[in-house]
Amino acid sequence: MNAVEQGRAGARTAAPVAAVLLLLAAPAAAEARRGVPRGDAESFAMGACLTRQTPERLRDEGFLWTRAVMERGGDLATWRALGDAVVAEAARRPVPQGRGDGPVADPLTPMPVLHCHEVVRSPAVRAAITRAVRGAR
Repeated sequence: MNAVEQGRAGARTAAPVAAVLLLLAAPAAAEARRGVPRGDAESFAMGACLTRQTPERLRDEGFLWTRAVMERGGDLATWRALGDAVVAEAARRPVPQGRGDGPVADPLTPMPVLHCHEVVRSPAVRAAITRAVRGAR
């Protein structure tokens, strides 16, 4: 067998091997592009917002919440992009204030949980959640 015939024979055996390698790599590549479940993205967004609130117990709960969601899966870049969108939106919005059922003279009370709910439902954060679900950054 001369060099040209050996090259053709090698090419014929290399092509099926390359095809098998591509088939084996395809699920891994698809897995890397796959996003996170919508519920996890929404939970992470709420927890990330809570980490920015004034009461220490809300901050602590926010850190625990986001860590628990991240442990379920997803890559760090996805979570970071979503967290950045939440932080930016939270900075743009004032924390709502409410008054109880007492006299009108009662002081206004900050409502950080409502603030986080509004942040998560904002168009900018909803778009970031959709990108996280789709696996886009």
